[in-house]
Amino acid sequence: MPDTQLLIPTGINSRATGDHKKDLANLRRQIQKCQYIADRASLTAEIALVHQHMGDTKKATVLYEVALDDLCLVSDVVGVARVRRQLSSIFLDQGKFDEAFEYARRARSVIVNSGLRPNDLCNMTHGIIKVLLQKRANCNFSTWCSYSWQIGRWLIIEAKEVKKMYPREKSIAKNVWYTGFLSDLSRFMPLVTFPAKIYGYHLATKNGLSLRVRQFRFGS
Repeated sequence: MPDTQLLIPTGINSRATGDHKKDLANLRRQIQKCQYIADRASLTAEIALVHQHMGDTKKATVLYEVALDDLCLVSDVVGVARVRRQLSSIFLDQGKFDEAFEYARRARSVIVNSGLRPNDLCNMTHGIIKVLLQKRANCNFSTWCSYSWQIGRWLIIEAKEVKKMYPREKSIAKNVWYTGFLSDLSRFMPLVTFPAKIYGYHLATKNGLSLRVRQFRFGS
């Protein structure tokens, strides 16, 4: 199973093959059999995820928006949060920092307010920190300290969430979230937090988390 799928804990985890074209074919066959809006919405989000991994963010965005409408219709709050988290990632890659932050913030708020899936908080908080790190990298010196303060505050929150999640989650997933925290920490103050990058890279390599390995290598 490609670890890229583990970053979004949806049903595609059990069906992913590592071959995106094959994944799409499988998901499209399954969606044709769906009788309920909730199932169709979940599969639509999974199809969008595959398109996102293939680099077709335009198609992915359209499908995410369709899935989001249906997930809201059936009151699937966790599904809504996960889709918003993915849309935040797409907006971030496009340099739309304000949109990315708003979607990441709303995604996390849904999980917090619902009280459901507390382990998802690690993913949602990681999304907020990624946006703030990118915004800081593109700001002027006068606002750099302000963003650093915000990032530091969110890192403390993320550390607490990872600590709470760690005993509950399965081994692969817990290392995905833990290395995500280490990735955020390593980018906070690179000269000071460099040990987090070394340890995170080692842990990601040991557990076969290729996406995290790339993140530690390239600092993304």
